[in-house]
Amino acid sequence: MRIVMPEIPIGSACRVVGEIADSDDPRDLSEDMLEVAFPNGALVSVGWFQDAGGKGAYHVFATLGLIDIMPTATAATADNAAEIVSQMVSSILRSKAQNDN
Repeated sequence: MRIVMPEIPIGSACRVVGEIADSDDPRDLSEDMLEVAFPNGALVSVGWFQDAGGKGAYHVFATLGLIDIMPTATAATADNAAEIVSQMVSSILRSKAQNDN
């Protein structure tokens, strides 16, 4: 099993819990892998979801409470999931900076 972590800007006040696992064995993967929490309550989270055919994908969600603030993204690899998380986090931080001005 290999661990992949997204790039989160230093000093962003985000709290990162968990990690993104990459494994050929689906038993090593879970629906709750990584969560990036923002001070305003926004969350970016990653999980692995296996379909009925035995294949699966990483799903990346961005929410504020029960509201999706970005479309759910899917990724075939842990590296792609980490890139998506980094992009979503950067987008939320830019949006917050614009709202603060």
